[in-house]
Amino acid sequence: MTQRGDDVKLMKWLATKGYSVVRSAGTGHWKIY
Repeated sequence: MTQRGDDVKLMKWLATKGYSVVRSAGTGHWKIY
């Protein structure tokens, strides 16, 4: 299981909960709205 794959799974799960997730390419930090 790749880290990238886990990230995508997490993003999709959050999306189903009504969250919008943005990952900053520069810092790697996550922003959840």
